[in-house]
Order: sequence, then C-alpha cells, then structure tokens
Amino acid sequence: MIERDYIMRLIQQFSIVLSRILFNVKIENYDQALREIEQAYRTLLNRDQNFALHTPLPELIAEFETRGERGWEQAFIIAELLRQEGEICELKGDLAFTAETLYAKSLALYSALFEHQERYKTGENRAKAAAVAGKLRRSADEEVRRILVLFDETNG
Repeated sequence: MIERDYIMRLIQQFSIVLSRILFNVKIENYDQALREIEQAYRTLLNRDQNFALHTPLPELIAEFETRGERGWEQAFIIAELLRQEGEICELKGDLAFTAETLYAKSLALYSALFEHQERYKTGENRAKAAAVAGKLRRSADEEVRRILVLFDETNG
C-alpha cells in the first residue's frame, strides 16, 4: 500500500510539473520551462538533470528493473522530461545535436517501457514515442539508428 501511495503521489506531482512546463512553453518562456525540468529531476527523482542523459541505457534499465513499479514510473517521467527538453531545445533553435540526443534517449526509454511494462503501451504514449521517432528518422547517427530499430521492434 505504501508503494502504491508513493507512485500515486509521484504521478500527481509530475502532472503538476508537466502542466507548468507546458504553460511556459506555450507562452514561449523556454528558459523557465527548462528550469522546471531541472527542478523536476531534483524534486521528483532526487537526481541531477544530466543523470538520465549521461547514464548508459543498460544501466538505467537495470536500475529501473530492481526498483520494480516505482522504477518504471521514474523511467516514464524521465522519458517525458527528456522529450519535453528536446522539444524546447528545438523551439529555441538550439543545436540540432542537443535535441537529437535528448529525443534519442527519450525514445530508448519509451522502448524499454513498452518492452517491460504493458501498462505504458497506451495510445497516447505510443503516439508521443512515434512523434519522437519521426523527428529522428533522418538522423545518420549510428546510435540513433539502433534506437530506432529497437523502437520499431517494441512498438510494432
């Protein structure tokens, strides 16, 4: 019961954070939206913002698996935060490389979620992941191509 309460509270807190991020994106206050993302890593996940981006995917997945449902909920939040950060970078006109890196890690996490946790295979989540995949399809980067193959296999 305590685990379920934690997850419900985490979901509720994340929905509030996500609404603040989306609001700031809508009014084109991108720097504040990025600060909201940075704060979300600290307050919701007790992590540095760069943790997910710089930790190799196999290590992330192993950590999420050992934490069970709590870990997979955190994986979902990280996938969403990376996706949002990628969109903001794209909107700000930041280097395409930065947005591509964020999108690629987000898509890799979505693929892991779809593979390991049936409950995340919702139409909404699949559509978000497919939109990210669409942004990456023209990439020549070998790692991005590998992530796209993995996504196609888990989403097919």
